[in-house]
Amino acid sequence: MRIRNTTIGNQRSGIATVWAIVAVPVLLVAMCFAVESARLWLMRQQLIVSLESAALGAVKRCDDDAGIVGTSNSRRTAVELASVNTVDGNPVPLALNLNAADVPNENASCGGDIVFGTILERAGGMTFNAGLPGGCGDETSGPKAVTFQRTSINDWQTVTFCDRSYACMVVVGTPNYTVATSPSVVRIQNVTATSFEFFVQNVNTLAPTPGIPVHFLVVEAGTYTAAADGVTMEAVKYNSTVTDRAFVTWNGEIRPYLNAYANPVVVGQVMTYNDPRWSVFWSRGNARTNPNSATDLRTGKHIGEDPDITRADETVGYIVIESGSGSIDGLPYYAQQGPDTVVGMGNGAPVTYGLPGAPFVPGGFAVASQSAMDGNNGSWAVLHGTDPVGDTFLNLGVDEDQNRDADRNHTTENVNYIVLAGPCAVRVQTEMTVDYMCTFGCELTPPTLQGHVYSYFDCVKHRPRLTKVDAFVCPGP
Repeated sequence: MRIRNTTIGNQRSGIATVWAIVAVPVLLVAMCFAVESARLWLMRQQLIVSLESAALGAVKRCDDDAGIVGTSNSRRTAVELASVNTVDGNPVPLALNLNAADVPNENASCGGDIVFGTILERAGGMTFNAGLPGGCGDETSGPKAVTFQRTSINDWQTVTFCDRSYACMVVVGTPNYTVATSPSVVRIQNVTATSFEFFVQNVNTLAPTPGIPVHFLVVEAGTYTAAADGVTMEAVKYNSTVTDRAFVTWNGEIRPYLNAYANPVVVGQVMTYNDPRWSVFWSRGNARTNPNSATDLRTGKHIGEDPDITRADETVGYIVIESGSGSIDGLPYYAQQGPDTVVGMGNGAPVTYGLPGAPFVPGGFAVASQSAMDGNNGSWAVLHGTDPVGDTFLNLGVDEDQNRDADRNHTTENVNYIVLAGPCAVRVQTEMTVDYMCTFGCELTPPTLQGHVYSYFDCVKHRPRLTKVDAFVCPGP
């Protein structure tokens, strides 16, 4: 006969009950913790989606408004989209952060929920500057101006405009380097209604020079007036049959102005690759050593001291704009003919041209061309240094080929330049508190969700884009 020990059984049952009493609350807490963690993760994702929607909508509205009616419409668009894209059913709170008296971006504070500025690619990555205006071009009419930067590779590189088309595109590109780089010029070919190809060419070897930033300005060929288009400007293409060179001829080709100008600024580009041997744009006035004036303009291509003196005809494109500041299709600019002070890459470059400073100068990109030829060897304008364009300065040099000279010294020259805004950009950020579902009767501090995103309007692909920002510049409060 088996005798059951009821005492031991009762003890085991009691222990199990104790464990159940202890474990069930722990399991409930663990389950609540898991549920709350998942819920908070989901809400963070919802917050980021809401902020992304607000930022993308804001820069899209900025471009729709062509940058000429302020930022209030764009800010309201951001607020509306944030309220529609909810977090756990709650609208995301965004404050307008609007101060209409703040120039140029109407930011009440750099720490506000919605901050407008421009975003630029620099050596250290992407920089958002809340003190510089942003813009873009009107892709449907007028000059259809667009400015941007690309870095050269060891081959031809294609720039494609996805949602805009040009009847007759004029492209001007300026290389950005220092004396550590061999003398180089920007070459262009295969210009179509929606694209062009470029590479940076070493003028001594004719091979590509990779890794060189190039600042571009692209506009529609035509004549534009302040009354009809908001800017006095012309963009022209022609077949250049003359090639100037050192010690022989610096004549250029006489070109009539299509507008009347008080102080015309001229920049240009050799836009074809009919000849694989290098050539570069230049302009002058009524004499070799005089820059273009209100009454005299000659433009052309030159080859410096290159002993290989023959060249095929090339298409030359150039832009003339009245000096001063303004807007081209919502793209802020500042243009001037600089003083006769810019020296060679080997004897003092960079030379700094002072700019008026914000709000007059965008400080994003710049194109530059030499006007007049004081040095008989021949030279061309180069943007100089890691960050050649600031809100109050422009760093420049002139360079020349070294086929005869052992150095790159050069006498002072005049440089025409147009400084242009970067794309319209915005930072959207906020924080919001949410309640716990599981509190077990305790008064728990509600958790806070935080997030921020950056967006800019890609002027080339003509669409809003999200981006990572490496540096935030806040010159204001």
